[in-house]
Amino acid sequence: SGSEISELQETCLKEALNPIAVIAKNALSEDDIPLAKRAIEIFAHERIPQNVRTIFEQEIAGHLEEELEEICTTFQKDCVEKTKRDSDNTNEDIKNNHKKCDELFREYQIEITPRVDRLKELFGCDSESAKRGQESAALCLRALGVAYTWAGDVERSEEILKLSTKLAEDTVAHSDIAESLASVQEQVAAQKLWKELKPINSAPPLFTWWGFGLMLYSNPLNRKVEPDLFSYL
Repeated sequence: SGSEISELQETCLKEALNPIAVIAKNALSEDDIPLAKRAIEIFAHERIPQNVRTIFEQEIAGHLEEELEEICTTFQKDCVEKTKRDSDNTNEDIKNNHKKCDELFREYQIEITPRVDRLKELFGCDSESAKRGQESAALCLRALGVAYTWAGDVERSEEILKLSTKLAEDTVAHSDIAESLASVQEQVAAQKLWKELKPINSAPPLFTWWGFGLMLYSNPLNRKVEPDLFSYL
């Protein structure tokens, strides 16, 4: 039947392409990127069905993705464990947290960014391997962005989470990361507002006459950011 013929053709095609996949994997293990790229380019031929391309892409990229995922898992764990997260953090704790966050960001640039770039270089930016790599990297940046809030640097946190959101486009993680970014942006806006405020020694002249006059009203934003601060905006 037609389906049996198609199945046989696909099996034969896989058998023919399997040695090329082996060459690509061996080249990657020896860090021979030019040879690996030449081998991988063969799978991009228009006459090779998409499902066959996907199978071999996963096979060739498997080790690279596993390595990246292991590094990312450790990185996210370090973002939590290497920063002190107590409500009564001292200035010294905050300073140490910032130092740890800066070190983690350098680690991200050295260990994670090149591996994601390698997946994009080998398989293309729109490949499933590259997208999975970008999602893993985005989750690392999200963890780091949250860590920066414990370092008292919400502006830096916002920068990191913007990078994370961009990396996570068209991935499942995008909505959660966007929520984290929105939350931090509220803190950044409130922090900018507090910097511009100046205390007053006494209330301005207030009076009413038959319902007409001056009254003092407060903006509830300060309750959201500083619930224990008895003041008015």
